[in-house]
Amino acid sequence: MSMLQIENMSIAVGDTPVIEDVSLTLPAQEMHWLMGPNGSGKSTFANALMGHPRYHIAQGTLTLGGLNLTEEPPHKRAGAGMFLSMQYPPALEGVTVTNLLKNAYNARFQTEISILEFRKLLKEHMELLEIPSDFTSRYVHAGFSGGEKKRLELLQLSMLQPKLAILDEPDSGLDIDGLRTMSMQLQRIQHVTGMAMLVITHYTHMLSYVEPDAVHVLKNGSLVHSGTSDVAHQIQNQGYEALQT
Repeated sequence: MSMLQIENMSIAVGDTPVIEDVSLTLPAQEMHWLMGPNGSGKSTFANALMGHPRYHIAQGTLTLGGLNLTEEPPHKRAGAGMFLSMQYPPALEGVTVTNLLKNAYNARFQTEISILEFRKLLKEHMELLEIPSDFTSRYVHAGFSGGEKKRLELLQLSMLQPKLAILDEPDSGLDIDGLRTMSMQLQRIQHVTGMAMLVITHYTHMLSYVEPDAVHVLKNGSLVHSGTSDVAHQIQNQGYEALQT
C-alpha cells in the first residue's frame, strides 16, 4: 500500500519556482532517503509537504493514505498523520515538553487523555527510548543540545505514531554514539508502528546502522535518480558527481 503519493509536484516561493515536476511513492513500513547536495531543495521540499505557508505547491498533488492533502493547512495534514522533524526546531520558552506532548497527543488522536493516564503512557515511551525522567519538565528545545533535540523528536514520533514521518537531516549535529542510538531507535519505532519514513540528508553517515528501502536524489530542484540503497553507497564512495542521472 502506498502511504505517500506525490505526483508531478512543483513548488514555488512567491513567483520563484524551486522544485519542478517531482513524483515519488513511499509505501507504508518503508524508509526512503531523499538525498542531494547542499542547496538542492531538500528542506524546501519537506516544508512544502507539511504545508509551510512560505512554500506554494504550484502544480501536482500530495496524497497520504488515499487522502488528498494538497490544499490542506498544516494542522489538517498533521491530523491526517503527517509529521515533520525540522532541522532547526525553535525553542518554546514557557512550554514544557509534557504540555507539548499532551496537547499534541489529544489533537492527534481526537481524545482528552487524563493527566494520570498521560504520565503513565509518557513514562513507558521514555523508558523505551532511554530518556531521563527530568526531560519532560524542561521547556521545549530551550538550551537543548543537538542530541537532546533529536531525542525529543524521537519521543514525539513514538507517542504520536504518525502515518508518515518526514525527518529533515536527523543525522546533523550528532556524534558517533548519538548517530547509532538515533538510527536504532528510528528502526525500532518504525517496526512497532509501521509508519512510512522519508529521511532527508546529504550525508551517508547512517549507512553504518540502517539500510534504506529506496534512495531518491534531488539536484537543483529536480528528482534526478531513484534506486535501492546501492545509490547511497555509490554516493558514499564516489560523491554526487559520479552518479548517473
